[in-house]
Amino acid sequence: MRAIVPESPFRTFGRLWQRAPVWRLSGMLAAVLTLVFVLFVKNNSGQPASIGASSQASYSSQVSAGKTVGTPSGAYSSTAGISSPPTVVASRTTRLQAASSTVSPRVHTANLSLATPGSSSAGAGDLDGALGGRSYNGLVNVDGYKVPLPAGNWVVLSNGRYKSPHATGELVFLGLVKNRRLVGGARISALHSAGQPGSDFPPKLKGCAGANNVDLYVNAEAMNADGHQSCWLVDSFFTPPMQQWADRAVKIGSLDRAAAGDLAAKGVTYPQDFLRIRMTRTETWGLLEVSYLFSPEAAGIKSNEAISAADTDWDCKNISRYPEKVAYVEKMKEWATQFWPRLKVAFDQGSH
Repeated sequence: MRAIVPESPFRTFGRLWQRAPVWRLSGMLAAVLTLVFVLFVKNNSGQPASIGASSQASYSSQVSAGKTVGTPSGAYSSTAGISSPPTVVASRTTRLQAASSTVSPRVHTANLSLATPGSSSAGAGDLDGALGGRSYNGLVNVDGYKVPLPAGNWVVLSNGRYKSPHATGELVFLGLVKNRRLVGGARISALHSAGQPGSDFPPKLKGCAGANNVDLYVNAEAMNADGHQSCWLVDSFFTPPMQQWADRAVKIGSLDRAAAGDLAAKGVTYPQDFLRIRMTRTETWGLLEVSYLFSPEAAGIKSNEAISAADTDWDCKNISRYPEKVAYVEKMKEWATQFWPRLKVAFDQGSH
């Protein structure tokens, strides 16, 4: 009997190759794809694909999220003399979070390398729309108060939410910019009582009661013990500490620090001295305080350089030496007298 010899695998492959054209085509295609994978894909494994740079400018907020800051200087606590500053909870650009203790925030600079100042989208002043953002004219709505503004287009430099056991509200620092120079400011504290007003709200306006000896003028219209207070005053605002906004050892308010960082990032400068008109109205249900800053420099009045606020020409002990500065103060007192009723109306309409 003849022995059966198994067929060689190579012979079987040859017969299939001749009889099955579809199988033959599939085999060739698989071989080609395998070769492509080995030569190209495998050699470039582990290398990420190239990604083009973003075409949009990025802008970091001045205060990092989740940080709690004390009340800005010149706002609620500095006027009222609060012993322990309440919590400020920031919104929009200054996003902060309420907490039981006060912690200094971390201030960031802006990354504006891709912005294009002077382009066709320029908005307030000579700032590009990507820098200046939205501007406000005539009035601005802050926590339900329609706060009146002097003439011009005002941009937001910093803002935040305010929260304490007795009141909540908003804090805003607006700026008036012309030719990359800050020529005006409006620092707003707009608060409403939280539930039943406590003994700490509204605060007593010590500056209007005569406890502050640095004011150039005080108009204390009402200082009643039941919380009805109505006052405006004139003093000076010394800006050099704001130029050190990134130095945490320099004691400036959080709202001012954030505004100064914003101005630095945008390349906006500001003079050494502003004349400040601070207007305040309170009732047991709320508080509205606005500090309007005016630049004597913009009116053609020069100031001598000083190392401190007490050494400036605008200090109450020094101003009498400069007739042109005394005249400027008188002019601004006239402006405040005419503007004051508008702020009182805004306060009354903000009750809710």
